[in-house]
Amino acid sequence: MNNGGCLRLGLAALSLVVTLPLTTIQTIVRRWRRGSDCLVTVKRRLDRENDTLRFELDIDVPLDQELVARREIVDCLVRLAESLSAGDEHYHLAFREAGESEPHLIPLGPLIQTFGERLIHTLGRASLERRTCLWLCADRRRAIVDLIDPINFDPESSEADEAVMVDPAVNWLVLTSFARRSVNILQRTVVVLPAPADATMTALITRIKNRLAAPR
Repeated sequence: MNNGGCLRLGLAALSLVVTLPLTTIQTIVRRWRRGSDCLVTVKRRLDRENDTLRFELDIDVPLDQELVARREIVDCLVRLAESLSAGDEHYHLAFREAGESEPHLIPLGPLIQTFGERLIHTLGRASLERRTCLWLCADRRRAIVDLIDPINFDPESSEADEAVMVDPAVNWLVLTSFARRSVNILQRTVVVLPAPADATMTALITRIKNRLAAPR
């Protein structure tokens, strides 16, 4: 092959390197800048008037750790349900997908296992990305339509949890949401529960931090 042919091949190869993987290069750079750590932040707020605690748990992990973080969240909430169970409660789920005007209200029944299974299927559901799901634990004698307005309730409202938690039939509640980015996923979990459960929830959050920080 003459020098001209070699030069053309070299230029063509260089062009492929420069143009084709541009988005890949950008992703690699973003991943390098972010690092591979699992970031966990917690905010805790006491409502003295209602004797409740609000925990805001944000978990930021690389995309390849999404399933690991999701399992830890589910495990945490199932353990919380087991700890707070009095044997006379039912679990419920409420959400509203983008573009919809009315919420979906789904009674889950009395089984913690059903609660956990629905969590697994919901936390990564594509149609619920950047949407808020409300999970309730309430007195079994009250139907979900008695606790949540089936027409006007908006889970995205900043006061959604407060509007529900004031009902004495509601034992505790959880708000979950998630947002995927190019190299990571942010999973937010808000738990509102009676103040006496402070030690239980604090211990569960510490467990999540330790398990996500452990080498894999």
